[in-house]
Parts: sequence; structure tokens; C-alpha cells
Amino acid sequence: MVPGRQFTGSTDFMALFQPDAPWPEAAGLIQVFKLYGEWVAYHASDDQLREVVTDLERRGLALAVEAGPLNAPTDCGQGVEGFAGTEEARLIARRIRAAGGTIDLIALDEPFFFGQIYDGPNACHWSTERIARGVDEFVQTMRSFFPEVIIGDTEPLAGAATPSAYIAWLQGFRAEAGYDLAFLHMDIDWGRPGWTDEVLQIEEFGREFGVPVGIIYTGNSQDPSDEAWLSIAGERVLRYEDEHSGRPDHVLFQSWHDRPDHVLPESEPYTFTGFLRAYFQDRSALGLRDEGPGANLAYRRRTRVSRQYQGYGGEFAVDGDDSQVLLYAPSSPWQDLDTLRVETVRSPSWVGWREIQILDAGEE
Repeated sequence: MVPGRQFTGSTDFMALFQPDAPWPEAAGLIQVFKLYGEWVAYHASDDQLREVVTDLERRGLALAVEAGPLNAPTDCGQGVEGFAGTEEARLIARRIRAAGGTIDLIALDEPFFFGQIYDGPNACHWSTERIARGVDEFVQTMRSFFPEVIIGDTEPLAGAATPSAYIAWLQGFRAEAGYDLAFLHMDIDWGRPGWTDEVLQIEEFGREFGVPVGIIYTGNSQDPSDEAWLSIAGERVLRYEDEHSGRPDHVLFQSWHDRPDHVLPESEPYTFTGFLRAYFQDRSALGLRDEGPGANLAYRRRTRVSRQYQGYGGEFAVDGDDSQVLLYAPSSPWQDLDTLRVETVRSPSWVGWREIQILDAGEE
């Protein structure tokens, strides 16, 4: 919990780094543990950093940091993601080194999107070449501290970003810097109806180009509980990997949302380490519950709609991929429900139902 981000972070995060922390199986299934650069630079205490470094070394896990590489000039980039810059990078490096650690990997925090595609306040709209030069300066800065550090990129598939834009970014970086980014991790706008096909296109190019492509699995910022967040994250795993045969080179379990509140223990189904263990050991436990109290009875049922918006068919309203905003609870549970009709009879603007859930009330 930090000023301005009071809902960010799990309540038991630091408990992960106790020698007897209840996630031994899950810890043995991963290779890398990533920290946010902002936390390392400004919010973690010296004791906390030493505790993290010591425990990750004991577990044999590589230490990674996520950081924004670009330096903001006077005319743009101030307060924009991706523009944390080399001074913050030096602070991160010094603090990790002072804690007795080594940064093994760095994930750049979306420099291409926010350097070129982003169109909000303080947008820069830089060329690919200029962004690549800024990233290369960051790389050389961090390698002056940790010569063997592996540095790749994280970018959002959101807004005006397209697979072709990121293909051009990988090509342009190679042409300008003379070497490749070590990986490309995709941060997905799950509201894009064709996100699976888009990520598959990037993944296929990366495999041919020689840059590993990964995906970050998350829930939604508005999810009301750990179960909701982790269940929806699990649905996205199943959709991409099982239904669409996605084969990401790297898989990341990460949250910048209110949820999940708990990372421990791994023995519970709706903790972060429980989710991680299920991904590798019991994929049947991933996703939404399909029976029992609280199960979504509308999930993937047949739909019929009066109208739809540009590729968003009725099937997207029952795909489990958005949280409800309006809640209606009948005075007593409906029995023998076969068909439900949702009709909007009055609205100040156009209406779109992004998700409809019917929850099993269980036996009385």
C-alpha cells in the first residue's frame, strides 16, 4: 500500500519470503520472480529488500525487475508510463546491489506503446528509431551495474496497438540497436474480441524472428473478490492455450489490481500461489466454477441478441470475461430456469451488455 495506490498489493506479500512460507511446490514450478521497479526504488525498506534477495537466492529463483526505460525531455513524457528513465534505473540497481542481490532480468515497462502510440496528455509520438536509442541507453546503464542482465520488453495489446506495430517494433529495434530484445511480453486488453488471434500472430512472428513471446494472465480491475479475479484469469489461460492452441514461450502471473488480496497458501484454490500451482499441476481447477453454489449458470450458453456492435456477438456476453456492474437478486431463488430474457426498456444512451451472469444459489 503506497500513497495514491492504496489498493495495490496483496496483504501477505512479504510472507512469501519466509523460509517456511506455504508455497514450496509453487516456488519449485517457476524460474523467475519479478519486482516492480517503483517499489524497489521508493517504497521497499532496506530490510525488506534484503529479505527478498536472500529468499529468492535460497529458492534458486532469478530476480527480475520491471522498469520504464525512457528519459522524458522537457516537452513530453512527464508522468507517462514508460518514462521512469535512467536515473530511477540507477537507483533500482544500487538498492538491489546494496541488499546483496543481482538483477538477472529486466522487463521494460511499455516504452514503444507510450513512446509512439499513446495519444494522451504529454504524448511524445516518437519514431521507432528514437525509442530504440532511448532503450539502448537504458540497457547500457543497467549493464554497467549488472553486465549479464537479460533485458526484454513488455507491451500492451490495447487501444490503437496492433500485431503489425509490434512486429515492426522488434524489427526496428534490431535495425537501430544492432541486437534483439530478449523477449516480448504481452499485456492484453481482454475486451478486444480478437485478442487470441492477435497474440497468436505475434507469437508466431516471435518464434520465426528469434524473440520469445510471453503473455501476462490477469483478471479484471473491477473484480469483487479473489475468486472472481483468479477464475477469470484461469478462463483466459484455457481460452488461449487449450482452445486456441497458444504456446507462449513465457507465462507471467502478475497483478496491478486490487485483487488478489492473498498470495498464500498454495493449498487454497483462490490464492495467487494456488492459481500458479493449478496452472502447472491441475488445469481442471482453472476457470469459473461450473457447478455448486456461486457457479455461473449462464456461462457459454446459447444466446440471441437484437443487435451487436462491430464483432461483439452475443457469445461474448456469456464468456465469463467481464464482471457484472448491476446486480439483481430475486426475493427467492428461481426454480427450473430454462431461458432468461434481458431487455433494456429505458436508457439515457445506447446500451451494451458486456457480461450476463446467472449465479447458482445452491440448495435451500
